[in-house]
Amino acid sequence: MSLKDKCSNPLVCLVIFLVVFVLALLATVIVLKIDSEPIVIQKEPLVSPKENDNGTSQARPSTLKPSASDSGNVEEFKSSPDIVIGSVSTTETLVTGTESVAPVTVKPNIPTLKSRNVCETPECITLAHQLLNWHDPSIDPCVDFYKSACGKYNEHTVVEGTRNNKKSIIVQNLIEEFLQTDKNPATKTERAFKLFYKKCEELKDDKAMKRNSKQALKDIFGDIKSFGSWPLAEKRWSKSKFNLNDMLSNIARSGELNFGLFQMDTMGNKHFSISPIFERQQNENLKETIKSILTENGIKVTAKTLNDDFQDYEDFIKVLDQHDYIDEDENLDLSDLEEKIPSIDFGRIIENLVNPKKKTNTTFLKKIEDMTYPTDQLLFFDKKKNLEKILKKTSARTLANFLIFHFINLSSQDLSIYPTDIKSTDCAETAINSLNEAALSAFINNHFDKENLEIVSEMVEETKENFIEMIQESTWLHEETKKAAILKVEKIKKTIGYPKEFKVPGSLDKAFKNVCTHISSALCLQLRSAEISLRNVSYSLNL
Repeated sequence: MSLKDKCSNPLVCLVIFLVVFVLALLATVIVLKIDSEPIVIQKEPLVSPKENDNGTSQARPSTLKPSASDSGNVEEFKSSPDIVIGSVSTTETLVTGTESVAPVTVKPNIPTLKSRNVCETPECITLAHQLLNWHDPSIDPCVDFYKSACGKYNEHTVVEGTRNNKKSIIVQNLIEEFLQTDKNPATKTERAFKLFYKKCEELKDDKAMKRNSKQALKDIFGDIKSFGSWPLAEKRWSKSKFNLNDMLSNIARSGELNFGLFQMDTMGNKHFSISPIFERQQNENLKETIKSILTENGIKVTAKTLNDDFQDYEDFIKVLDQHDYIDEDENLDLSDLEEKIPSIDFGRIIENLVNPKKKTNTTFLKKIEDMTYPTDQLLFFDKKKNLEKILKKTSARTLANFLIFHFINLSSQDLSIYPTDIKSTDCAETAINSLNEAALSAFINNHFDKENLEIVSEMVEETKENFIEMIQESTWLHEETKKAAILKVEKIKKTIGYPKEFKVPGSLDKAFKNVCTHISSALCLQLRSAEISLRNVSYSLNL
Protein backbone atom coordinates (compact mmCIF):
# COMPACT_ATOMS: atom_id res chain seq x y z
CA MET A 1 0.00 0.00 0.00
CA SER A 2 1.39 3.31 -1.04
CA LEU A 3 1.75 6.37 1.29
CA LYS A 4 -1.04 8.08 -0.56
CA ASP A 5 -3.37 5.18 0.07
CA LYS A 6 -2.43 5.12 3.79
CA CYS A 7 -3.21 8.83 4.22
CA SER A 8 -6.52 8.38 2.52
CA ASN A 9 -7.46 5.65 5.02
CA PRO A 10 -9.93 7.08 7.60
CA LEU A 11 -8.56 4.91 10.41
CA VAL A 12 -5.09 6.34 10.04
CA CYS A 13 -6.45 9.91 10.27
CA LEU A 14 -8.38 8.98 13.42
CA VAL A 15 -5.26 7.53 15.09
CA ILE A 16 -3.27 10.69 14.31
CA PHE A 17 -6.02 12.89 15.76
CA LEU A 18 -6.19 10.82 18.97
CA VAL A 19 -2.40 11.04 19.46
CA VAL A 20 -2.41 14.83 19.07
CA PHE A 21 -5.36 15.15 21.43
CA VAL A 22 -3.64 13.09 24.15
CA LEU A 23 -0.44 15.09 23.87
CA ALA A 24 -2.38 18.35 24.16
CA LEU A 25 -4.23 17.03 27.20
CA LEU A 26 -1.00 16.01 28.92
CA ALA A 27 0.54 19.42 28.22
CA THR A 28 -2.48 21.14 29.72
CA VAL A 29 -2.30 19.06 32.90
CA ILE A 30 1.41 19.79 33.33
CA VAL A 31 0.88 23.54 32.89
CA LEU A 32 -1.98 23.62 35.38
CA LYS A 33 0.10 21.72 37.92
CA ILE A 34 2.98 24.12 37.58
CA ASP A 35 0.67 27.15 37.98
CA SER A 36 -0.72 25.67 41.20
CA GLU A 37 2.79 25.63 42.78
CA PRO A 38 3.33 28.71 45.12
CA ILE A 39 5.88 31.26 43.89
CA VAL A 40 7.80 33.04 46.65
CA ILE A 41 9.89 36.18 46.10
CA GLN A 42 12.43 36.78 48.80
CA LYS A 43 13.78 40.30 49.19
CA GLU A 44 17.05 40.40 51.02
CA PRO A 45 18.49 43.77 51.97
CA LEU A 46 22.08 44.25 50.95
CA VAL A 47 22.70 46.17 54.17
CA SER A 48 20.92 44.93 57.27
CA PRO A 49 19.14 47.55 59.32
CA LYS A 50 20.02 45.51 62.38
CA GLU A 51 23.24 44.00 63.75
CA ASN A 52 23.51 40.71 65.65
CA ASP A 53 25.00 40.24 69.09
CA ASN A 54 28.51 39.75 67.69
CA GLY A 55 28.49 43.16 66.12
CA THR A 56 28.19 41.72 62.60
CA SER A 57 25.54 42.69 60.14
CA GLN A 58 22.80 40.11 59.65
CA ALA A 59 20.29 40.30 56.80
CA ARG A 60 16.73 39.43 57.44
CA PRO A 61 14.96 37.95 54.42
CA SER A 62 11.54 39.13 53.56
CA THR A 63 9.03 37.32 51.42
CA LEU A 64 6.12 38.49 49.41
CA LYS A 65 3.27 35.98 49.21
CA PRO A 66 0.50 36.84 46.80
CA SER A 67 -2.87 35.22 47.37
CA ALA A 68 -3.48 32.13 45.29
CA SER A 69 -7.14 32.90 44.82
CA ASP A 70 -7.14 35.86 42.42
CA SER A 71 -7.70 38.16 45.32
CA GLY A 72 -6.26 41.28 43.77
CA ASN A 73 -6.87 42.64 47.23
CA VAL A 74 -4.56 45.59 47.64
CA GLU A 75 -5.20 45.95 51.36
CA GLU A 76 -4.38 42.28 51.97
CA PHE A 77 -1.25 42.65 49.89
CA LYS A 78 -0.12 45.68 51.89
CA SER A 79 -0.77 43.97 55.22
CA SER A 80 1.50 41.02 54.47
CA PRO A 81 3.93 40.63 57.44
CA ASP A 82 6.66 39.31 55.18
CA ILE A 83 7.48 42.65 53.50
CA VAL A 84 10.56 44.50 54.74
CA ILE A 85 11.28 48.07 53.55
CA GLY A 86 14.37 50.00 54.52
CA SER A 87 17.23 48.97 52.31
CA VAL A 88 18.66 51.21 49.64
CA SER A 89 18.51 48.48 47.02
CA THR A 90 17.30 44.86 47.23
CA THR A 91 18.00 41.51 45.69
CA GLU A 92 15.21 39.18 44.61
CA THR A 93 15.41 35.38 44.91
CA LEU A 94 12.82 33.48 42.85
CA VAL A 95 11.87 30.20 44.52
CA THR A 96 9.84 27.60 42.62
CA GLY A 97 9.17 24.54 44.68
CA THR A 98 12.51 23.65 46.23
CA GLU A 99 14.67 25.24 43.55
CA SER A 100 15.92 28.81 43.65
CA VAL A 101 17.16 31.22 41.02
CA ALA A 102 20.24 33.41 41.45
CA PRO A 103 19.56 36.82 43.11
CA VAL A 104 18.71 39.69 40.73
CA THR A 105 19.22 43.38 41.67
CA VAL A 106 16.02 45.44 41.24
CA LYS A 107 16.24 49.19 40.38
CA PRO A 108 13.31 51.59 40.41
CA ASN A 109 11.97 52.24 36.93
CA ILE A 110 11.99 56.09 36.78
CA PRO A 111 11.23 57.44 33.30
CA THR A 112 13.49 60.19 31.99
CA LEU A 113 11.46 63.29 31.04
CA LYS A 114 12.73 65.78 28.50
CA SER A 115 13.03 69.33 29.83
CA ARG A 116 10.44 71.71 28.43
CA ASN A 117 11.57 74.99 26.93
CA VAL A 118 8.85 76.83 28.84
CA CYS A 119 9.17 79.73 31.29
CA GLU A 120 7.68 78.59 34.60
CA THR A 121 8.64 81.52 36.83
CA PRO A 122 5.86 83.16 38.89
CA GLU A 123 5.96 86.17 36.57
CA CYS A 124 5.51 84.02 33.44
CA ILE A 125 2.69 82.01 35.01
CA THR A 126 0.91 85.22 36.05
CA LEU A 127 1.30 86.75 32.60
CA ALA A 128 0.09 83.58 30.88
CA HIS A 129 -2.96 83.55 33.16
CA GLN A 130 -3.71 87.19 32.35
CA LEU A 131 -3.27 86.79 28.60
CA LEU A 132 -5.55 83.77 28.61
CA ASN A 133 -8.23 85.70 30.49
CA TRP A 134 -7.95 88.77 28.26
CA HIS A 135 -8.20 86.75 25.05
CA ASP A 136 -11.54 86.88 23.25
CA PRO A 137 -11.85 83.62 21.24
CA SER A 138 -14.93 84.93 19.42
CA ILE A 139 -12.81 87.48 17.50
CA ASP A 140 -10.74 86.43 14.52
CA PRO A 141 -7.20 87.81 15.10
CA CYS A 142 -6.81 88.31 11.36
CA VAL A 143 -9.79 90.69 11.46
CA ASP A 144 -9.00 92.54 14.70
CA PHE A 145 -5.86 91.38 16.48
CA TYR A 146 -6.21 93.86 19.36
CA LYS A 147 -9.76 92.78 20.26
CA SER A 148 -8.80 89.15 19.87
CA ALA A 149 -5.87 89.50 22.28
CA CYS A 150 -7.36 91.99 24.78
CA GLY A 151 -11.10 91.94 24.14
CA LYS A 152 -11.92 90.74 27.66
CA TYR A 153 -9.41 92.89 29.51
CA ASN A 154 -12.10 95.00 31.19
CA GLU A 155 -13.83 91.88 32.50
CA HIS A 156 -10.72 90.88 34.44
CA THR A 157 -9.41 94.11 35.93
CA VAL A 158 -10.60 96.33 38.77
CA VAL A 159 -8.45 99.32 37.74
CA GLU A 160 -9.91 101.87 35.37
CA GLY A 161 -7.85 102.78 32.34
CA THR A 162 -5.03 101.00 30.58
CA ARG A 163 -2.64 98.32 31.75
CA ASN A 164 -0.07 101.06 32.31
CA ASN A 165 -2.42 102.74 34.81
CA LYS A 166 -2.56 99.54 36.83
CA LYS A 167 1.23 99.22 36.85
CA SER A 168 1.59 102.85 37.92
CA ILE A 169 -0.73 102.28 40.87
CA ILE A 170 1.23 99.19 41.90
CA VAL A 171 4.54 101.09 41.75
CA GLN A 172 3.08 104.00 43.72
CA ASN A 173 1.76 101.64 46.40
CA LEU A 174 5.18 100.02 46.74
CA ILE A 175 6.87 103.40 47.11
CA GLU A 176 4.30 104.49 49.69
CA GLU A 177 4.99 101.28 51.60
CA PHE A 178 8.70 102.17 51.62
CA LEU A 179 7.92 105.63 53.02
CA GLN A 180 5.71 104.27 55.78
CA THR A 181 8.09 101.57 57.07
CA ASP A 182 10.68 102.12 59.81
CA LYS A 183 13.47 100.59 57.74
CA ASN A 184 16.56 102.80 57.67
CA PRO A 185 17.26 104.19 54.18
CA ALA A 186 20.41 102.87 52.54
CA THR A 187 21.32 106.05 50.62
CA LYS A 188 21.23 109.82 51.10
CA THR A 189 18.69 110.02 48.30
CA GLU A 190 16.28 107.75 50.12
CA ARG A 191 16.90 109.57 53.42
CA ALA A 192 15.96 112.89 51.82
CA PHE A 193 12.87 111.25 50.33
CA LYS A 194 11.76 109.87 53.69
CA LEU A 195 12.58 113.17 55.41
CA PHE A 196 10.22 115.02 53.09
CA TYR A 197 7.42 112.54 53.84
CA LYS A 198 8.11 112.64 57.60
CA LYS A 199 8.01 116.44 57.77
CA CYS A 200 4.80 116.53 55.79
CA GLU A 201 3.15 114.13 58.23
CA GLU A 202 4.48 116.08 61.24
CA LEU A 203 2.77 119.23 59.98
CA LYS A 204 -0.62 117.60 60.52
CA ASP A 205 -0.10 118.15 64.24
CA ASP A 206 -1.64 121.49 65.27
CA LYS A 207 1.34 122.68 67.33
CA ALA A 208 3.84 121.72 64.64
CA MET A 209 1.61 123.37 62.08
CA LYS A 210 1.59 126.64 63.97
CA ARG A 211 5.37 126.67 64.35
CA ASN A 212 5.86 125.82 60.70
CA SER A 213 3.49 128.51 59.46
CA LYS A 214 5.60 131.28 60.96
CA GLN A 215 8.85 129.80 59.72
CA ALA A 216 7.44 129.13 56.26
CA LEU A 217 6.41 132.76 55.81
CA LYS A 218 9.89 133.89 56.80
CA ASP A 219 11.54 131.35 54.51
CA ILE A 220 9.68 132.40 51.41
CA PHE A 221 10.32 136.09 52.10
CA GLY A 222 14.03 135.29 52.25
CA ASP A 223 13.81 133.69 48.84
CA ILE A 224 11.88 136.65 47.44
CA LYS A 225 14.59 139.05 48.62
CA SER A 226 17.17 136.96 46.76
CA PHE A 227 15.23 137.49 43.52
CA GLY A 228 15.31 141.27 43.65
CA SER A 229 13.43 144.30 44.90
CA TRP A 230 9.72 143.74 45.67
CA PRO A 231 7.66 146.88 44.99
CA LEU A 232 4.86 145.93 47.37
CA ALA A 233 7.29 145.46 50.25
CA GLU A 234 9.13 148.78 49.80
CA LYS A 235 7.56 152.18 50.38
CA ARG A 236 10.11 154.06 48.30
CA TRP A 237 10.39 151.60 45.45
CA SER A 238 11.38 152.95 42.02
CA LYS A 239 11.63 151.33 38.60
CA SER A 240 15.40 151.82 38.64
CA LYS A 241 15.55 148.96 41.16
CA PHE A 242 14.05 146.51 38.67
CA ASN A 243 15.83 144.60 35.94
CA LEU A 244 13.75 141.98 34.18
CA ASN A 245 16.63 139.67 33.25
CA ASP A 246 18.22 139.94 36.70
CA MET A 247 15.02 138.77 38.38
CA LEU A 248 14.35 135.99 35.82
CA SER A 249 17.93 134.73 36.23
CA ASN A 250 17.68 134.75 40.02
CA ILE A 251 14.42 132.81 39.89
CA ALA A 252 16.06 130.31 37.51
CA ARG A 253 18.92 129.89 39.99
CA SER A 254 16.41 128.61 42.57
CA GLY A 255 15.47 125.81 40.17
CA GLU A 256 12.11 127.18 39.02
CA LEU A 257 11.19 126.60 35.36
CA ASN A 258 7.78 128.27 35.37
CA PHE A 259 8.38 132.03 35.17
CA GLY A 260 4.81 133.17 34.60
CA LEU A 261 5.72 134.83 31.29
CA PHE A 262 6.75 131.47 29.83
CA GLN A 263 7.85 128.06 30.99
CA MET A 264 10.75 125.76 30.19
CA ASP A 265 10.68 122.01 30.20
CA THR A 266 12.73 118.99 29.19
CA MET A 267 11.37 116.98 26.26
CA GLY A 268 12.12 113.32 26.71
CA ASN A 269 15.41 114.21 28.43
CA LYS A 270 16.77 115.20 25.04
CA HIS A 271 15.72 118.82 24.48
CA PHE A 272 14.60 121.98 26.23
CA SER A 273 11.32 123.51 25.17
CA ILE A 274 10.15 127.09 25.79
CA SER A 275 6.40 127.60 25.61
CA PRO A 276 3.58 129.82 26.90
CA ILE A 277 1.58 128.80 29.98
CA PHE A 278 -1.84 127.62 28.88
CA GLU A 279 -3.11 126.19 32.17
CA ARG A 280 -2.48 128.43 35.16
CA GLN A 281 -3.33 127.11 38.60
CA GLN A 282 -4.38 130.02 40.76
CA ASN A 283 -4.48 129.80 44.54
CA GLU A 284 -7.79 131.26 45.69
CA ASN A 285 -6.11 132.43 48.90
CA LEU A 286 -3.18 134.08 47.11
CA LYS A 287 -3.97 137.61 48.27
CA GLU A 288 -4.29 136.46 51.88
CA THR A 289 -1.02 134.53 51.58
CA ILE A 290 0.78 137.64 50.30
CA LYS A 291 -0.65 139.66 53.18
CA SER A 292 0.46 136.98 55.69
CA ILE A 293 4.01 137.01 54.31
CA LEU A 294 4.25 140.77 54.68
CA THR A 295 2.72 140.78 58.19
CA GLU A 296 4.94 137.98 59.54
CA ASN A 297 8.05 139.82 58.32
CA GLY A 298 7.03 143.12 59.90
CA ILE A 299 6.08 144.94 56.68
CA LYS A 300 3.04 147.20 56.80
CA VAL A 301 1.09 147.72 53.59
CA THR A 302 -2.19 149.58 53.21
CA ALA A 303 -5.18 147.62 51.97
CA LYS A 304 -5.47 149.97 48.97
CA THR A 305 -1.87 149.36 47.87
CA LEU A 306 -2.27 145.61 48.16
CA ASN A 307 -5.60 145.65 46.29
CA ASP A 308 -4.26 147.85 43.48
CA ASP A 309 -1.12 145.79 42.94
CA PHE A 310 -3.07 142.55 43.05
CA GLN A 311 -5.58 143.88 40.51
CA ASP A 312 -2.73 144.81 38.17
CA TYR A 313 -1.42 141.25 38.56
CA GLU A 314 -4.78 139.72 37.56
CA ASP A 315 -5.18 142.10 34.62
CA PHE A 316 -1.71 141.28 33.35
CA ILE A 317 -2.52 137.57 33.40
CA LYS A 318 -5.52 138.21 31.13
CA VAL A 319 -3.26 140.00 28.65
CA LEU A 320 -0.78 137.11 28.64
CA ASP A 321 -3.49 134.49 28.24
CA GLN A 322 -5.38 136.13 25.40
CA HIS A 323 -3.79 133.86 22.80
CA ASP A 324 -5.16 130.38 22.25
CA TYR A 325 -3.01 127.33 21.70
CA ILE A 326 -2.31 126.56 18.04
CA ASP A 327 -1.22 123.21 16.71
CA GLU A 328 1.81 124.22 14.69
CA ASP A 329 4.98 122.26 14.17
CA GLU A 330 7.37 124.66 12.53
CA ASN A 331 11.05 123.99 13.22
CA LEU A 332 12.37 126.90 15.28
CA ASP A 333 15.50 127.34 17.33
CA LEU A 334 16.47 129.60 20.22
CA SER A 335 17.83 132.34 17.96
CA ASP A 336 14.37 132.74 16.38
CA LEU A 337 12.84 133.37 19.79
CA GLU A 338 15.61 135.75 20.87
CA GLU A 339 15.13 137.74 17.67
CA LYS A 340 11.40 138.01 18.30
CA ILE A 341 11.67 138.77 22.06
CA PRO A 342 14.98 140.67 22.57
CA SER A 343 13.90 141.98 25.99
CA ILE A 344 14.47 138.54 27.55
CA ASP A 345 17.96 137.05 27.71
CA PHE A 346 17.08 133.36 27.37
CA GLY A 347 20.73 132.34 27.18
CA ARG A 348 21.39 133.89 30.59
CA ILE A 349 18.36 132.13 32.08
CA ILE A 350 19.60 128.77 30.77
CA GLU A 351 23.05 129.52 32.19
CA ASN A 352 21.56 129.99 35.66
CA LEU A 353 19.59 126.77 35.43
CA VAL A 354 22.64 124.55 34.90
CA ASN A 355 25.06 123.29 37.50
CA PRO A 356 27.22 126.23 38.70
CA LYS A 357 30.37 124.18 38.09
CA LYS A 358 29.58 124.10 34.37
CA LYS A 359 28.79 127.78 33.94
CA THR A 360 32.32 128.51 32.77
CA ASN A 361 32.18 125.74 30.17
CA THR A 362 31.19 127.74 27.08
CA THR A 363 31.10 124.61 24.91
CA PHE A 364 28.66 122.97 27.29
CA LEU A 365 26.40 126.04 27.44
CA LYS A 366 26.42 126.35 23.66
CA LYS A 367 25.36 122.73 23.39
CA ILE A 368 22.46 123.35 25.78
CA GLU A 369 21.31 126.37 23.79
CA ASP A 370 21.48 124.38 20.56
CA MET A 371 19.17 121.80 22.14
CA THR A 372 16.59 124.42 23.19
CA TYR A 373 13.57 124.86 20.96
CA PRO A 374 10.67 127.34 21.31
CA THR A 375 7.13 126.35 20.41
CA ASP A 376 5.51 128.15 17.52
CA GLN A 377 2.82 130.01 19.47
CA LEU A 378 1.15 133.40 18.97
CA LEU A 379 2.38 134.76 22.31
CA PHE A 380 5.91 134.52 20.93
CA PHE A 381 5.54 135.06 17.19
CA ASP A 382 2.31 137.00 16.65
CA LYS A 383 2.96 140.19 14.71
CA LYS A 384 0.61 142.44 16.72
CA LYS A 385 0.36 141.19 20.31
CA ASN A 386 3.42 139.11 21.04
CA LEU A 387 5.26 138.95 24.37
CA GLU A 388 7.82 141.59 23.36
CA LYS A 389 5.15 144.23 22.75
CA ILE A 390 3.34 143.26 25.96
CA LEU A 391 6.54 143.74 27.99
CA LYS A 392 7.17 147.14 26.41
CA LYS A 393 3.70 148.38 27.38
CA THR A 394 3.75 147.04 30.96
CA SER A 395 5.14 149.07 33.86
CA ALA A 396 8.19 147.88 35.80
CA ARG A 397 6.19 147.76 39.05
CA THR A 398 3.58 145.47 37.51
CA LEU A 399 6.25 143.17 36.03
CA ALA A 400 8.18 142.93 39.31
CA ASN A 401 5.05 142.25 41.35
CA PHE A 402 3.84 139.75 38.76
CA LEU A 403 7.01 137.63 38.89
CA ILE A 404 6.99 137.55 42.71
CA PHE A 405 3.24 136.98 43.01
CA HIS A 406 3.55 134.16 40.51
CA PHE A 407 6.36 132.57 42.52
CA ILE A 408 4.27 132.80 45.71
CA ASN A 409 1.35 131.24 43.86
CA LEU A 410 3.46 128.27 42.75
CA SER A 411 4.93 127.82 46.23
CA SER A 412 1.73 128.34 48.20
CA GLN A 413 0.84 124.64 48.15
CA ASP A 414 4.10 123.89 49.93
CA LEU A 415 4.00 126.75 52.43
CA SER A 416 1.78 124.67 54.71
CA ILE A 417 0.24 127.66 56.44
CA TYR A 418 -3.38 126.54 56.15
CA PRO A 419 -4.30 123.66 58.52
CA THR A 420 -7.20 122.43 56.39
CA ASP A 421 -4.93 122.10 53.36
CA ILE A 422 -2.12 120.19 55.05
CA LYS A 423 -4.43 117.82 56.95
CA SER A 424 -6.06 116.71 53.72
CA THR A 425 -2.73 116.33 51.95
CA ASP A 426 -1.61 112.88 50.82
CA CYS A 427 2.00 113.18 51.98
CA ALA A 428 3.18 110.08 50.10
CA GLU A 429 1.80 111.36 46.82
CA THR A 430 3.24 114.83 47.51
CA ALA A 431 6.67 113.35 48.23
CA ILE A 432 6.59 111.27 45.05
CA ASN A 433 5.56 114.22 42.89
CA SER A 434 8.10 116.57 44.46
CA LEU A 435 11.06 114.19 44.52
CA ASN A 436 10.21 111.87 41.65
CA GLU A 437 13.81 110.86 41.00
CA ALA A 438 14.27 109.89 44.63
CA ALA A 439 10.99 107.94 44.46
CA LEU A 440 12.22 106.03 41.42
CA SER A 441 15.52 105.35 43.14
CA ALA A 442 13.73 103.94 46.19
CA PHE A 443 11.63 101.65 43.99
CA ILE A 444 14.67 100.39 42.06
CA ASN A 445 16.76 99.69 45.15
CA ASN A 446 14.00 97.96 47.12
CA HIS A 447 11.61 96.30 44.66
CA PHE A 448 13.12 96.00 41.20
CA ASP A 449 14.31 92.55 40.09
CA LYS A 450 17.56 93.45 38.33
CA GLU A 451 17.97 89.94 36.88
CA ASN A 452 15.14 90.74 34.49
CA LEU A 453 17.17 93.54 32.90
CA GLU A 454 19.47 91.13 31.09
CA ILE A 455 16.58 88.91 30.01
CA VAL A 456 14.62 91.80 28.53
CA SER A 457 17.76 93.26 26.96
CA GLU A 458 18.38 89.97 25.16
CA MET A 459 14.77 89.92 24.03
CA VAL A 460 15.11 93.42 22.57
CA GLU A 461 18.28 92.43 20.69
CA GLU A 462 16.57 89.31 19.38
CA THR A 463 13.62 91.41 18.22
CA LYS A 464 15.97 93.76 16.38
CA GLU A 465 17.67 90.80 14.71
CA ASN A 466 14.29 89.43 13.63
CA PHE A 467 13.34 92.79 12.13
CA ILE A 468 16.60 92.94 10.21
CA GLU A 469 16.10 89.38 8.95
CA MET A 470 12.55 90.20 7.88
CA ILE A 471 13.77 93.26 5.98
CA GLN A 472 16.55 91.30 4.28
CA GLU A 473 14.15 88.60 3.13
CA SER A 474 11.64 91.08 1.75
CA THR A 475 10.96 90.66 -1.97
CA TRP A 476 9.29 94.00 -2.61
CA LEU A 477 11.64 96.45 -0.87
CA HIS A 478 14.31 98.19 -2.95
CA GLU A 479 17.90 97.45 -1.92
CA GLU A 480 18.54 101.07 -0.93
CA THR A 481 15.38 101.06 1.16
CA LYS A 482 16.49 97.85 2.84
CA LYS A 483 19.85 99.36 3.74
CA ALA A 484 18.21 102.47 5.19
CA ALA A 485 15.68 100.42 7.18
CA ILE A 486 18.35 98.08 8.55
CA LEU A 487 20.52 101.04 9.54
CA LYS A 488 17.59 102.61 11.42
CA VAL A 489 16.96 99.37 13.31
CA GLU A 490 20.64 99.05 14.20
CA LYS A 491 20.72 102.64 15.51
CA ILE A 492 17.77 102.14 17.86
CA LYS A 493 18.85 102.82 21.44
CA LYS A 494 17.36 100.94 24.33
CA THR A 495 16.67 101.84 27.95
CA ILE A 496 15.61 98.77 29.88
CA GLY A 497 13.85 99.32 33.19
CA TYR A 498 15.41 102.69 34.09
CA PRO A 499 18.14 105.10 32.97
CA LYS A 500 21.77 104.16 33.53
CA GLU A 501 22.09 106.91 36.17
CA PHE A 502 20.05 104.75 38.57
CA LYS A 503 21.97 101.50 38.18
CA VAL A 504 24.32 101.97 41.13
CA PRO A 505 22.65 102.44 44.56
CA GLY A 506 23.45 105.90 45.86
CA SER A 507 24.25 107.26 42.40
CA LEU A 508 21.97 110.25 43.03
CA ASP A 509 23.43 111.09 46.44
CA LYS A 510 25.67 113.78 44.97
CA ALA A 511 22.65 115.56 43.53
CA PHE A 512 20.95 115.48 46.93
CA LYS A 513 23.87 116.84 48.93
CA ASN A 514 22.21 120.28 49.23
CA VAL A 515 18.92 118.99 50.62
CA CYS A 516 18.15 120.50 54.01
CA THR A 517 18.98 118.18 56.90
CA HIS A 518 16.95 120.17 59.44
CA ILE A 519 13.73 121.35 57.89
CA SER A 520 11.33 123.74 59.53
CA SER A 521 9.03 123.97 56.53
CA ALA A 522 8.07 121.92 53.51
CA LEU A 523 9.05 124.88 51.33
CA CYS A 524 12.74 124.23 51.92
CA LEU A 525 12.57 120.76 50.46
CA GLN A 526 10.31 121.88 47.64
CA LEU A 527 12.82 124.49 46.51
CA ARG A 528 15.72 122.09 46.90
CA SER A 529 13.86 119.39 44.97
CA ALA A 530 13.44 121.81 42.07
CA GLU A 531 17.15 122.55 42.30
CA ILE A 532 18.00 118.86 42.28
CA SER A 533 15.72 117.97 39.39
CA LEU A 534 16.26 120.92 37.10
CA ARG A 535 19.33 122.92 38.00
CA ASN A 536 21.72 120.31 36.68
CA VAL A 537 20.56 120.41 33.08
CA SER A 538 23.36 118.14 32.01
CA TYR A 539 21.75 115.34 34.03
CA SER A 540 18.27 115.98 32.66
CA LEU A 541 19.55 116.02 29.09
CA ASN A 542 21.85 113.01 29.56
CA LEU A 543 24.94 115.06 28.74
